Amino acid sequence: MRPQQSASLDDAEHLAAMSISPLLEQARRLKDDVRSADAVLFVTPEYNRDIPGSLKNAIDWASRPWGMNSFEHKPTAVIGASPGKIGTAVAQQNLRSILSFLDAPQMNSPGGVHPAHARPDRRRRLGDRRGGRRLPA
Repeated sequence: MRPQQSASLDDAEHLAAMSISPLLEQARRLKDDVRSADAVLFVTPEYNRDIPGSLKNAIDWASRPWGMNSFEHKPTAVIGASPGKIGTAVAQQNLRSILSFLDAPQMNSPGGVHPAHARPDRRRRLGDRRGGRRLPA
């Protein structure tokens, strides 16, 4: 029979802090980067009709804890590229819903969808010049 070990809440909090402290530092940097940016442009693929889990995770870290949402009042825009006919439209709509909840104003024109299989020309420009006009510098 093993002897029972007891641990205090302080011990548990210390161990948890040690195991996630590098992650917390990265989250702090992300929050600072979002906070100091003039705006945020999201360029996303679409996975199973949604945004990638890693993008959602990053958004969650940058918007937490409650009352310290780095996206609040931060101008945002959403675009994507996909070989499919509807492109990343569903992922973009889901992302817009998340940004709306976070009180991040969004560029109101439809997000750009570029055919991902198209190749840039010699000057590294994409073939569809209309998409570039939708994104002011």
